[in-house]
Amino acid sequence: MMTLQDADPPIDLLFTLMAEDAGLHEIAAKYRPDMIAAVESAKQLRNALFNLDDVTAEPWPPMQTRSSA
Repeated sequence: MMTLQDADPPIDLLFTLMAEDAGLHEIAAKYRPDMIAAVESAKQLRNALFNLDDVTAEPWPPMQTRSSA
């Protein structure tokens, strides 16, 4: 019998369901702790980025073309 103490945190369950919905059933089943660690790492990296005032702005400099000379 699963107790509340053994239950996964809701956020882990959400990401597991999203992974399964994306077709990553085997990853979600076999490598769940690694998947959750990857999600946590991605969240930390996202939070480390600066906030953009203009959500359509690119967070990197625009590309420039070479001159034909």
